[in-house]
Amino acid sequence: MRKVFSISVLGILVGLMACTKVEDSSAPVSISYTVGRYAYATKASSFLDTTDDNFRSLATLHVNGAAVGMEFYNTTISWDETSHTWGPDRDYFWPKSPSSYINFVSWYANDGTNAIVPGTVSETSFIVTRTIGADDSILLADEAWRFKDNNFLPHYNFNSVSSGVPTLFRQMLSRVCIKISADPLEDEDDDTVTYEVTLNNLYLDGIYRTGTMTMVNSDPGTTGTVAWTPSTPGNDIYWSAADGTNDTPFVIVSSDTNITGTPSAVLAERSIMPQILNSEAILTAEYSITTKKNGNVIFREDSIISEITLNSVKNRSDENIVKWVPNKKYTYNLTINPVNAKILLNPTLEESWNVDQNQIMSVE
Repeated sequence: MRKVFSISVLGILVGLMACTKVEDSSAPVSISYTVGRYAYATKASSFLDTTDDNFRSLATLHVNGAAVGMEFYNTTISWDETSHTWGPDRDYFWPKSPSSYINFVSWYANDGTNAIVPGTVSETSFIVTRTIGADDSILLADEAWRFKDNNFLPHYNFNSVSSGVPTLFRQMLSRVCIKISADPLEDEDDDTVTYEVTLNNLYLDGIYRTGTMTMVNSDPGTTGTVAWTPSTPGNDIYWSAADGTNDTPFVIVSSDTNITGTPSAVLAERSIMPQILNSEAILTAEYSITTKKNGNVIFREDSIISEITLNSVKNRSDENIVKWVPNKKYTYNLTINPVNAKILLNPTLEESWNVDQNQIMSVE
């Protein structure tokens, strides 16, 4: 009886093993990325393939669909010229279990030379506290939820050559430029009379340069890319200013600068913290006008002061620019009239920030 029983048990075990679900036996697949950007009137495309344009990514693994994930990696993602793919510093592989998935948080933050390190990076929170520098660029990609492989829905695939985690960036800062010219430089009735305009000082009051950007995300329960939202609902500038950080004037010009008839950027295009422009945001210009006849000085007026309240300046649509918002570039064109000693405002240019030193463009 014992021998028969042993054979019966063995038969049952073999039967159970035949019915047991086994792990996917196919070759492991390494994780790659497809990188692009949301921008007005431009299609998503790839980063420049330079070291400075590498970005960071946090991958969080949810084993067998667990509600709480574990950090899989937090590393630099770079372009591989040989394989023509974006990927981590070493191979990481997709989970083989069909119920496991990975969430991806990716960002690019650089001051033009060094990386800017966020204060918090997680699946649900992204926080940066910073005094914004001229060459800062902070981009945050829409979070990629519940991805299991490199193949995604066709409408995400804006690069037909490669596939990978769709990593679509949004710029979190604004850009501002101020250009000044003088007109006229000759008397319209007497061509022997000319004018010289000298800008002595130019500064901004009431402008915030230090603040905190707090973005949040919540799990929608579906696979795809999801845009981050500000922690304060409806806040389209994303940033909250630190108290007292707009008390110090932002000096643009502090020494005599000759102004010609050609617009010159006295404030080169630079990064600015997005913010609301209240009545305290004022551009003050101090300048001098010299009148000459046949090259000889006949009159000079010094220390002419003009103040421009920024939220009274209109854009091309004849609407007041009352705030600087992310991913927008603002160029203020000022013209000094030496005849009536007034500054005239040309329509300001307001457009998407599509061109900058960290421009995102196609990789050939």
